[in-house]
Amino acid sequence: MPASTLAVLEESQLDERRRAELIEELKERRLPRSAVVELVKRLVENPGQEVDEVTASYLSSFPHRLDDVTLEAEGNYVYRIRRVQGGVEFMMVRDASAVDVLAISLDDLGFSNSFNLA
Repeated sequence: MPASTLAVLEESQLDERRRAELIEELKERRLPRSAVVELVKRLVENPGQEVDEVTASYLSSFPHRLDDVTLEAEGNYVYRIRRVQGGVEFMMVRDASAVDVLAISLDDLGFSNSFNLA
């Protein structure tokens, strides 16, 4: 584990148990220092939540690929960006229903039709 990550943990207000649990979580996943700072902040603000719950919630906000043309991230809503014919569609979803959809043509984005999310 990088020294900068360990320094963030040592300087944190986390108790020894939660610090040790977070270290174990971080051994499984290499996260940038900024992500570790955010995790520590969330753990300090939510002392009743378990380390694995806070970590899972935070990591679910990172974009992940659903299929060849769709990326998804979670926050207050589920956010999806998908390559569609001639453009890109940005969708906000809550409770399995689309709240808002924004379609942007590739011409407006300055891309050709060969644009790929990969």
